[in-house]
Amino acid sequence: MTVSSTCPQQKALIAIFFIAFLAGCSVAKLAYNNFDWLLLRKVDAYLDLSPEQTIATRERLRQRLEEHRRHELPAYLDYLRRTRSMISDGLSSDEAQSIVRQGRALAETTVERTVPAIAETLADISPTQIDHLEGHFAEVNREFRREFLPPSMRKRSMRRVRRTTSRIEYWTGALHQEQRERVAQLRGDFPKNSEDWLSYNVAQQKRLLVRLREGADSKTLSDFLTGWWVRLEGRSPELERKTDEALMALTRLIVGVDDFLDSSQRRFLLWRLDSYIEQIEELIAGR
Repeated sequence: MTVSSTCPQQKALIAIFFIAFLAGCSVAKLAYNNFDWLLLRKVDAYLDLSPEQTIATRERLRQRLEEHRRHELPAYLDYLRRTRSMISDGLSSDEAQSIVRQGRALAETTVERTVPAIAETLADISPTQIDHLEGHFAEVNREFRREFLPPSMRKRSMRRVRRTTSRIEYWTGALHQEQRERVAQLRGDFPKNSEDWLSYNVAQQKRLLVRLREGADSKTLSDFLTGWWVRLEGRSPELERKTDEALMALTRLIVGVDDFLDSSQRRFLLWRLDSYIEQIEELIAGR
């Protein structure tokens, strides 16, 4: 259910769904092997599952994780290897576009194939649980507004730059002051679309709640969630335009960061990628 609380760049949230999650964990293999349990906790927070629902949902998510390990994880490994090869000698704009495009495609496949397991659980919830979901949506929306939409435009900008810098430094090590200033400039090119995403998601949440209260079956719910979380159906033309602009700005950011990396930062980035490549190889091998 985490995808429903979309961050400003919807595709950035979906992009590299599993890898993005693992990047925030100190032990990637451990996180991956327990991803079904971690996702179950998120689902339970939204729905307040009964013991019987918890058992059924955990089994569906366990099966989905095993399917992902067998059929999709090798594609992530290939993606990381190709990304490493491109980064090793500096990125061109075309290569950066390829990284973004292929990462999105991989992640969209992962999300789309995970949706049916969540939809089956949603099709089995009670009116009380639907009310709980509505309340949790409201809480998530409040948290989103606090984090991404403070009244001060200056604070919004500072937070955007801080989040972006932190994510970059995870992969490159500490940035110099001049590099941080360049990141701030590149981040300023992104469209200001947090309000748009919040409005879109609130509308989609309401549509989902209507379907749940009407007793929609799992296929109907799966189709709706895929349209929302993967294809972003129902966006306004303005938000569609801003989404395209954000993807172009993301490409420019990747190229800009690659341009200013010094030799030690590039070595750190390649080391970080190598560590994930090694861990995914071990996951595929069952080690």
